[in-house]
Amino acid sequence: MKKYVTTIGVFDGVHIGHQALFKFMKKIGCEKSLPLKVFVVSYPYEYLQGRFDGFIIPLKIRIGEILKYVDEVEILDLSRIKDLDPDEFFYKYISDQTAVLVVGKDFRFGKNAAGTVETLKNLSSEAGIEFFSFDLVMNGSFQKVSSSEIRQFIKSGQIDKVTQLLGRPLILELLVIGTTTQENVFLVKQKDELVKLGNGVYNVEEYYTGKKGLLKVKDMVELVFNEKLLPSSLLTFKVTSKVDQN
Repeated sequence: MKKYVTTIGVFDGVHIGHQALFKFMKKIGCEKSLPLKVFVVSYPYEYLQGRFDGFIIPLKIRIGEILKYVDEVEILDLSRIKDLDPDEFFYKYISDQTAVLVVGKDFRFGKNAAGTVETLKNLSSEAGIEFFSFDLVMNGSFQKVSSSEIRQFIKSGQIDKVTQLLGRPLILELLVIGTTTQENVFLVKQKDELVKLGNGVYNVEEYYTGKKGLLKVKDMVELVFNEKLLPSSLLTFKVTSKVDQN
């Protein structure tokens, strides 16, 4: 069976900490002439505990961003793996495909997130797999960059901090739900699975064409965009900055 440098995680946002881990994997892969593979868990464990605010970016964007750094991605459905004991999970998904395993130092896995980095290190040793735990990148306050922190910045509308920690603009999917009495102003809805952007006015760019618009988030969400948009259209935008309304 083909062997890889592998890692496992949700990787929501694919933030600068995740990017550093993927670059570390690439360095190992180049040294050992091995391809890179990422097992992406569909949801974080917080989802099972009712403490999940939503994803930072849509799944298709998440996968696309990860594939900028690695050769292959395999999605693991949380509902299918949540009841597996750590040993069972390791031998079912990891051991046969992996020559080198890299995970973040706070990685947890298996039923009730019972498996720790130390568990994984011991299992890897038994299976003859080289193992590395990786310190994720620190932010300007010397705190570990986390997807949870980024979600809070999105909710409070601190888009500059979001951009800094993602290393690129935030990406939103917006569903057109209607029009307004104003020309080129549309009622839109942020997709339910994504964490909701805090109140404010934001400069946005259409993801594929770069066409610019304004997103006004309050009780209703309005998109000012110089295009004809049909109800039920699903649009993808980069949030480039927040408009200073002082």
